[in-house]
Amino acid sequence: MTRSADILALLAAGKTTVQVVRELGCTSAQVYNAKWASKHPKRAPYVRPRPRHDLACELLDSGLTQEQAAAKMGVSVRTIQNYTSEARVGRPKGAVMPT
Repeated sequence: MTRSADILALLAAGKTTVQVVRELGCTSAQVYNAKWASKHPKRAPYVRPRPRHDLACELLDSGLTQEQAAAKMGVSVRTIQNYTSEARVGRPKGAVMPT
């Protein structure tokens, strides 16, 4: 498989799309895709803010029980469990949320 870096190097050296296709044995679509990708870098993924999840984690990390945190936030214990299980995915047990 032809790497985009190889295509871009040949284009930077002044080769045309047709010359790059002949030299690397790739398709013209691969050349155009490499050019497009070099001009349009990938954006960082959007992460939706979750203030209620963060608050639930902070309350539990401060030493409150799930029942106390639920009463303080005005939600059910199950909602607290949902908030904290979703927010803690990929974090080690007991890790504190970054501020």
